[in-house]
Amino acid sequence: TSLSEIIEKNSEDLSIQQAGCKQLGGISKILNSLDKKQIQNTTNLILYTMANHKGSHEIQYDSCIALYNMAFLNEAQFFSFIQSFEQQKVRIVEAVVSMMELHIDDSKIQHIGCDLFVLLMYQEHTLGSGNNNFTMTILNKGGKEVIVLGMEKWRTDLNYQRKGCSLLLTFLTRETESEQRGRKMSSIVIDARNFHPEDIDLKGYHYASLMHEIINDMSKNLDNFSIQREGCRLLADISSKKEKFKFHFNEEKDQQNILSAIFGAMEKYKKRKAIQSFACKALLYLTIDPKFCAINDKETIRRLKSYLSFPISVCPNDPI
Repeated sequence: TSLSEIIEKNSEDLSIQQAGCKQLGGISKILNSLDKKQIQNTTNLILYTMANHKGSHEIQYDSCIALYNMAFLNEAQFFSFIQSFEQQKVRIVEAVVSMMELHIDDSKIQHIGCDLFVLLMYQEHTLGSGNNNFTMTILNKGGKEVIVLGMEKWRTDLNYQRKGCSLLLTFLTRETESEQRGRKMSSIVIDARNFHPEDIDLKGYHYASLMHEIINDMSKNLDNFSIQREGCRLLADISSKKEKFKFHFNEEKDQQNILSAIFGAMEKYKKRKAIQSFACKALLYLTIDPKFCAINDKETIRRLKSYLSFPISVCPNDPI
């Protein structure tokens, strides 16, 4: 009799389910050559067990461990499987979100839930076509909200705060946020940094969240000189800290948004010395980063040369 048959035939026996899931979690560490059909059957079994025993910490945790190991060790096959079966993708996200909501007091469960989301989003980014379907599924099924709840509950857990900030910043780049919701996510990142002021990673996430807010404000207030000046100044300041605080804007969309905000200010205020000076500093710090690939675009290079050719020395000093 196979392990799956034992689990399925004894679905109401909690002790057997717990033992079965524990075994499944252990076995999953060596299951590195599964085909798509085997992955489908194993995933169905795991999700079936999680749905039948939502209140069991042990079953939820061990089941999520099994999912993580199977996805990690069978990366290409697992990604192909969830891309082929859209409903399975939804079921996985719903199961993990439900697990994290019901067991908010269990830090281990919060960690493994975040770990699985990070892994699957990473695989989508590296193996997929860049459509962000999995990320959007997490957002649409309440993943962001449950991560925020976990961060508020586990403020003293530095590793969880790092994971949560990383995910929230990814959501900021993928979702068309209302201004209020975007600022809510940024405030959570700031709270994490304030609670762990010496942590370099959280400082980096803090600066990255500020970048998003600044760009958003600049894009909506092009006619406001003060906002454009302060935006360029802050972008220059934050960009100068990129290496020190280990954060990069690797998404092309993010990079294009930064350049659009800076170019918009430079174009609108060609003869305002402060904006031109701060904007040039920001561009300098950004473009020396080898990961800032947006600068390789021909149109971007043309615009950059055009703006940088304007002699700042002829700009009058701005009023104090």
